[in-house]
Amino acid sequence: MVAGVGVLGGPGFQTAVEAELHVLRLATELDLALLGAHTEALLWITVRPGALQKTAQTLGAHPHVRFCAATTGPANLLVALAATNLDALYTFLTDTVGSLDGVTSIDTAPCWQPPNARA
Repeated sequence: MVAGVGVLGGPGFQTAVEAELHVLRLATELDLALLGAHTEALLWITVRPGALQKTAQTLGAHPHVRFCAATTGPANLLVALAATNLDALYTFLTDTVGSLDGVTSIDTAPCWQPPNARA
């Protein structure tokens, strides 16, 4: 993260220089179920300050992570995740996040959608 600006890790990383240049970024919205992702969740992760950059880059590079950003407040990292199912979400939490040394706590909020919302 440069000068406290931008999203850490992943293809959406924006530096302070890009912000000053007013770089235009396009985003496409699509039904993730078409890609096999039927479970979405928001993760509020508390990471030791010295491990924040490395943790954000590690998680931001994971294929299930749609968004990863440093934040303020009780949790200092926000992650939006899309997984194939609840088992894949559980595996991500236990194996991927659980194996990171700097993580001290995590709050998980699955994003539920009624079946008729996808029509």
